[in-house]
Amino acid sequence: MRWTDFKDNRLYYVMNKNEKALSLKIPLKAEKILNYYKKQKKLNKGYVFPFLGSTDTKDAEQIYIRTKSATKVFMGDN
Repeated sequence: MRWTDFKDNRLYYVMNKNEKALSLKIPLKAEKILNYYKKQKKLNKGYVFPFLGSTDTKDAEQIYIRTKSATKVFMGDN
């Protein structure tokens, strides 16, 4: 996720499965988490979470690998 995906307290995204554009209202708990990460906004090259901040944004494979690794850590699947 990038900070540009958020506007007016909503998350805007396109589903990969069917290319459908959607938006979700940001719940209060998620808003608190986003506010925590907002402090590092410039350091992370526009990404919300720091694990992609040092990623080469033109390297799709590197983004995929780092996202997959972080998902495993966050979901406890390691």
